[in-house]
Amino acid sequence: MDSVSHSLVWVENEPMEVFYSLILIIHYSSRITAEVPTIKLSSGYEIPSIAFFEWLIEPNDLEDTAIAASEIGYTHFAMNVILAGEKTIGRALTKIFQGGVKREDVFITDTTPPFGNRAADVEKYLKFSLKNIGLDYFDMYVFGEPWSALRDPTKDLSHNDFIFNANGTIALDFDADHITIWKALENQVKAGLVRSIGLLNFNERQVLRLINNSEIKPSFVATDAYLYNQQKSLRKVCAEHNIAVAVWEPLGCFPAGMEQNANKNYLSLPNPLNDPVVLEIAKKYGKRAEQILLRHLQQEGLILVIPGLSKPQRLKTVTDIFDFDLSEEELKQLDGLDMGENGRFIDDYHYPGIYEHPEFPFSTHS
Repeated sequence: MDSVSHSLVWVENEPMEVFYSLILIIHYSSRITAEVPTIKLSSGYEIPSIAFFEWLIEPNDLEDTAIAASEIGYTHFAMNVILAGEKTIGRALTKIFQGGVKREDVFITDTTPPFGNRAADVEKYLKFSLKNIGLDYFDMYVFGEPWSALRDPTKDLSHNDFIFNANGTIALDFDADHITIWKALENQVKAGLVRSIGLLNFNERQVLRLINNSEIKPSFVATDAYLYNQQKSLRKVCAEHNIAVAVWEPLGCFPAGMEQNANKNYLSLPNPLNDPVVLEIAKKYGKRAEQILLRHLQQEGLILVIPGLSKPQRLKTVTDIFDFDLSEEELKQLDGLDMGENGRFIDDYHYPGIYEHPEFPFSTHS
């Protein structure tokens, strides 16, 4: 296998960034060819298994791209307050609703910021995000990161309330408690501001702690699983407790210019899009490697949260992933490429110094 750059991969003379934004598209102006499957959450609600994610989309393109996603057929929009796109997505959603789409037919996910990860701040940031987007409730509100950061309580809330130490690392909050934060999230469900609550980047030990100390169980865990780090242990725990699992970078490819955030082990690995097993299966079905990677995870019941770079007008014709099924043997082949922690994609998530927090979730750090 070739050890090539993971930052920008060219497939059939088309930049890899084309495939990040709105996968599963037949045409820019046409809709997804097959209905996107939904997954029944333990909360009783249905969550679409494909999500449009604001990460990596140029701010000036975000509104139009979100509207295009809706026109194509996307009904699940995922956000994170720290990405600063809430107001833009809110404008897009307003136009989408004005165009006849009903609020109840759209699933909207948002996330607590690490600097809001304390019981006293949960409701503040939740209402801050709802106001930014112009909503009355979230379908899913996610406890964003198992670690907490300090914020300046004298300042108005914003999408970037981090405090930095003199050495450039984030000022961490070592007193925040998962259980009290979770109870604050449960209160938002009871108040009707949130329908379901979940977790982001929690490990199995942290997930089990909340399961065992909660009234409303987590119904969703988002993680960075991909071909070489399939998070099998975490997925097993979630399956045993009826928790849906989402993957927020299902292709396992780093965007250009962000390689410094990657785990060093990952940078030494071959690009998953060039894996011989993936390419052989892609050739059999007449698909691109991207479609095989996505179908593998989706067919195993995972929710695909897809970040994007492309402008709407740059979207090209690509094939659907719902018009073929990988065989049991092919699924086993792809499962066998898992490297566990040695294949970890990223471990500090652009946040300098967080590995010093006792709730840093990963056993490896490079």
